[in-house]
Amino acid sequence: MKELFSKKVLSIITVSSLSLAVGAWAYADGALKQISAYQNAGITIKVNGSSVDLSSEDGMMYPIIYEGHSYVPAKALAEAMGGTVKWNNDTKSVEVTTGGAVPSGAGIPSKDNSSTAPAAKPAAGTGKGPVAFYTPATPASTMFEENKKAAAEVLKLYAHALKTGSTTELEAWMKNNFQESEWGSTSYETASSGLSRTLEAYREEYDDQVLRALADSLISKADSLAFNEESEYSDDTYAKDLEYFVDVEGSGERGMFGVYFFYKLNQDTNKFYFGQAAFY
Repeated sequence: MKELFSKKVLSIITVSSLSLAVGAWAYADGALKQISAYQNAGITIKVNGSSVDLSSEDGMMYPIIYEGHSYVPAKALAEAMGGTVKWNNDTKSVEVTTGGAVPSGAGIPSKDNSSTAPAAKPAAGTGKGPVAFYTPATPASTMFEENKKAAAEVLKLYAHALKTGSTTELEAWMKNNFQESEWGSTSYETASSGLSRTLEAYREEYDDQVLRALADSLISKADSLAFNEESEYSDDTYAKDLEYFVDVEGSGERGMFGVYFFYKLNQDTNKFYFGQAAFY
């Protein structure tokens, strides 16, 4: 059979996580309720350490305090997280678009300074996403084992992209899982464009039948965590690289697909954060 992919093709992608909580909107006469609330210009909203711009064409949209709860402007918060907000007059609803599913309970604020904690990142080994942070004492071998299921899940999304040419699901995964550096910088837009170009090149080089067969092989191997002997990790002082590869074959072709997980040390927090990934 013909050997596929004679060299590694990397698409670096970096994003910050995206989540959202939105206050209630009154949108119909029967649902209107008059309340007495206070606008608090002293509250600053921050996303990943950066202050959110609350200015609008109608002036500053300061948070409102009502019965111990802080209500913040949905549009400003969503846009600061890379999402969008629009009003649908037909359905009388606020439509928030994010990079992924809205978690259960989103939009229901807890009282300020209450004991209710924000949702935690997925625990190690759940497969819902890479572990967000590690302490420097964590060996790269442990990180490698704990992220196997997450690698398998994103490789299946990659397989879908190879079959369809669509990066929508991969982009949602990036937005939900990647962490920012201590400088708050990302290269999401540039990297996402690079990923699209890489997929386009594959789809131009190989016909749909071949790509479907190889992608299906990738999904099957990922489901069984069948990573090959080239899968490995590196354990450096400021970076931990985790590499997961699977052998694929179909329609008379064979090759290898994989994903690299890159953890980097945030020297402000002294923790390794999940900041990059690359697909092969």
